[in-house]
Amino acid sequence: MPSSLKVRFTPEARADFVDTLQWACQELGDEGMRVYADLVLKCLADHEHFAVMYEPRDELPEGLWDCASGQHTVFYVVSDDGVTACRIIHDRHIPFHNFGI
Repeated sequence: MPSSLKVRFTPEARADFVDTLQWACQELGDEGMRVYADLVLKCLADHEHFAVMYEPRDELPEGLWDCASGQHTVFYVVSDDGVTACRIIHDRHIPFHNFGI
């Protein structure tokens, strides 16, 4: 069942998403880029599904969720009406100690 939550991006997450898609296009081609974009969006839109599968992580601030999407991790917060992506970071660059959110 599709989620009814709205998906939003902070300015930083929007820039991350653009960078991620540029990386995917270079590494995987146009079709790979489209698949990667769908993975990221599905991760956010399906929070209700993923939230029951994963426990919140101790190293993340309270209320911040994460979801692996290919070689990137999407960090997001959930409100009553939506999901807001805060950052989309390549796995090798994840700074668990400094989110500033």
